[in-house]
Amino acid sequence: MPRSAPLRSLVRFALAVTPVGLALACSPDADPPAASSLVVGLQGDELRTLLSEVTVSTKVDGKVAKEERITRDANGIIPFPRELVLEGAPGAKVEVEVVGTGTTFGSTASAELVRRRAVTVIPREKRLLRLALEGACVVAPGTSAAVCTGDTCRGGRCVSPDVPEAALEPYATDWPVNQPDICRPANAGAPEVVLGKGQTDYGNLTDGETLRLERGPQGGHHLWVALRMKNIKQAGTRTLITAVQPGTGLKATPAAFVFGFEPDEGGYCKLYGLRFQVDAGGALGEAHKPFLGKDLDITIEVTDVAGRTARATKRVHVADKLLCPDGTEACNGS
Repeated sequence: MPRSAPLRSLVRFALAVTPVGLALACSPDADPPAASSLVVGLQGDELRTLLSEVTVSTKVDGKVAKEERITRDANGIIPFPRELVLEGAPGAKVEVEVVGTGTTFGSTASAELVRRRAVTVIPREKRLLRLALEGACVVAPGTSAAVCTGDTCRGGRCVSPDVPEAALEPYATDWPVNQPDICRPANAGAPEVVLGKGQTDYGNLTDGETLRLERGPQGGHHLWVALRMKNIKQAGTRTLITAVQPGTGLKATPAAFVFGFEPDEGGYCKLYGLRFQVDAGGALGEAHKPFLGKDLDITIEVTDVAGRTARATKRVHVADKLLCPDGTEACNGS
């Protein structure tokens, strides 16, 4: 008996949609997520001679993943920094516990001195979990110092061990010298530096501005240089000042400083009170004179411990008269 028209239409519809249904069932979206990795970066330079052993225990989704025992090297120190790579499905719970042991206060028995915990997840892409063993968290055996039961110690305080995925740093091979700080936060942009002036604070400096050489108490002659920067590390950064007189090529003696920066507004950090002596190494009383009344191109270059560099140059005009130590111009001509 021939099929009815409605039945034939239903069969054709079923045949048409069945491959689609199969395709949806077999879609890659239904596959389990690919494995990712989390790098545990362990630091502890300030404790490398105090500790005799460090143990690292890790779990992924409640199961023991990796364990490592770190002992002193041939130089008698714990070889920090260290890396431990954990792998798993994104979102899997990760637990890390680090325990440092050693002897102290004349005792020959080894005891736990410091402990650090962290709880996070396997990230969607390779990330860094930075853990530091700090001197501020050392608890001497037999003392009444508080132990962070259930929490962890950071900066000498008991805090939660939870580290959200958003707080994990992008992994980079230079992570030991690349720790975010207030001047260079995580996911920082390109380094910037702005040349300024000032002895007691940062002041803006415009191109062509007139600055006065000051005579110091030992007879040298200097300008007060300041700067603002961002996306460069706060500590350990080298600041180099150079200057050349346009037209003549006369150069001032370069000066380098390694000073910490202060936080400033707008995400910048500042440094001021840099004494830039133009006649250092020259004949005092004479070497500064060719700079008076002339233009000078001053360049500031900052380089942090990770090798990030920024520089800026401004042309200033050096006044034809000195500012004397007593705040007057009485020393001119002497």
